[in-house]
Amino acid sequence: MKKLLFLTLFLLLLSCQPVKEAKIVQEFDEPTRELVEQKISEIVELEPVVEVEQIVELEYYATINGLTIPLELAITREEKEKGLMFRKELSGGLIFVFEKEIPMYFWMKNTLIPLDIIYIDENYRIVDFKENFQPCNLTESSEETCPIHKSKPAKYAIEVNAGFVKQHNLQLNELVELKI
Repeated sequence: MKKLLFLTLFLLLLSCQPVKEAKIVQEFDEPTRELVEQKISEIVELEPVVEVEQIVELEYYATINGLTIPLELAITREEKEKGLMFRKELSGGLIFVFEKEIPMYFWMKNTLIPLDIIYIDENYRIVDFKENFQPCNLTESSEETCPIHKSKPAKYAIEVNAGFVKQHNLQLNELVELKI
């Protein structure tokens, strides 16, 4: 039983890292030794699960209070107009990038998920929020309009899932690190 436990532990530890060469230090009886050598040779033949080159940094992100948010970009007019329309989920955030600080107007037409919007100035400080902005679905024949939120002048706006601002206790004038 002790040999089986050692063999299992040995194989588990061995499988956690790529192996080029292995040498058995523990003495085993012949059948156990052959089994260990067979298992080692099987493990050595396997490719590592993740190559170092496969580990990539996030291409775009925002960091606020040590919390890093992966970002999708909305830079072109078309990307900004579409925003998160018809999306059923959002992991991370969507950042809207403008050339200069301007008051921004957002609405939730055809947006399926409630959002928080974080507005950031050219000095990377939070200048405004819109929390828990609710979806608005209109039909072509509808005469209604969706509510519109006008922000304070900002250069960037990040849409995140509703509740994010409150959950992470974000405050006005907080510094935001952007990699975009």
